Amino acid sequence: MNKLPYSVWPDLAQHAQKMQDRSLRQMFEGDPDRAHRYTIGAAGIYLDYSKNFFDADTQQLLVRLNNEANVVGLARQMFEGAALNNTEVRPALHTLLRARVAPAGLEDKYAEVTSTLQRVKDISDAIRSGAWKSHSGETIQHIIHLGIGGSYLGPKMVDEALASNRQPPGQDIDCHYVANVDAHHLTRVLASIDPKRTLVIVVSKSFSTLETKTNAETTRKWLLTEIDEAGLSAHVIAISSNFEDASAFGIHENNILPMWDWVGGRYSVWSAVGIPIAIRYGFEVFRQFLDGAAEMDEHFISSEPKENLPMVMAFLSIFYQHCFGAGTHAVLSYDHRLRYLPDHLQQVDMESNGKGRNVEGKPLDYDSGSIIWGGEGTNGQHAFHQLLHQGTRFTGIDFVMTLLPDHQLQDHHDKLVASQREVVNLRPFVANAFETMTLQILEAFDCQEEVMKE
Repeated sequence: MNKLPYSVWPDLAQHAQKMQDRSLRQMFEGDPDRAHRYTIGAAGIYLDYSKNFFDADTQQLLVRLNNEANVVGLARQMFEGAALNNTEVRPALHTLLRARVAPAGLEDKYAEVTSTLQRVKDISDAIRSGAWKSHSGETIQHIIHLGIGGSYLGPKMVDEALASNRQPPGQDIDCHYVANVDAHHLTRVLASIDPKRTLVIVVSKSFSTLETKTNAETTRKWLLTEIDEAGLSAHVIAISSNFEDASAFGIHENNILPMWDWVGGRYSVWSAVGIPIAIRYGFEVFRQFLDGAAEMDEHFISSEPKENLPMVMAFLSIFYQHCFGAGTHAVLSYDHRLRYLPDHLQQVDMESNGKGRNVEGKPLDYDSGSIIWGGEGTNGQHAFHQLLHQGTRFTGIDFVMTLLPDHQLQDHHDKLVASQREVVNLRPFVANAFETMTLQILEAFDCQEEVMKE
């Protein structure tokens, strides 16, 4: 058990020990309204955390830990542009990327963001309408998005999540996300498409990232097999903070969009890095994506800790890691469209928390973060769930699902939801609680009793 550097720690540890002597079955029997009491809805997301070791005393400890760690105060400083990254003396202002109005004191940066968004709109509109012509006068049919880390995982995850909503003309434009410097991926992509109808998007803040630069150079040579140097401007755009090197690469200055040093790559999908989303689905859909994030930002910055969805989830992760010995945390996505969500969250969380020193530069004497992993349900139930079910390790788990599917095969979705009852066996004491939730969901679907027998 790690010892956190807060005065609330002894009470937190003692409380965790007490909670381990209880079962969720007992908690639900003692509080029939528990499933409603411990839920939070915000920005279209519904969090049910009643199936956790959590009660009224836990909630008070959550508030105390948040207050002692000054989470709200630090969050406000982040939103206001304070240089919280004290090693590079930079702010972390990804929230500004999706803001609808300029925060006080950040008007200049906000103007840059809105100007860039307008350029994203202009480019995506031109490609979708066919006004953007290739060097040979043809429309763009293929996109190769070259990035790595957040500039790869973010757009790829969002694109796949929205795929069932894609309509012409975006439906007629395919997009290949390439990150690995292992050429097996890139060569397969290049062999399958026509360079004369391809737009390459190079995403690199420094324009020197080894993997992205190597892939970009190879792709540039491939373009030049069919296009002369003068025609490259119609086939390559860049998102970077290094305009000089991007220009030297042969990218026209009008096709270089900014990536600011106050945006971490893992949060960059809300910047021009997300331009494939605007191209494939239309700029208004991309704007809705930004608005959804802005709505969650507002909830996060204005809600009390005990009613704050991100803070509750963060607390539970800390609680399980440091008080229950849970070294890993699983994200299980019960929606095929969200199968890349665990990968994206893995990077966002582990790159953020993957530090060995505190803000003062001193070595940590406790573990800095959980190992985030996961997979797609129900495939995982026939694979790694076996270890969770019958093994000895304690693991925090998030089950992610959508209430209503886009397809018409309702019986498939009913069985997908019902199958989560099988996951309950990961912790036998959860069974009754999770079955209650599953039955409530199935009743909402007006499902037949036979579904529960699958």
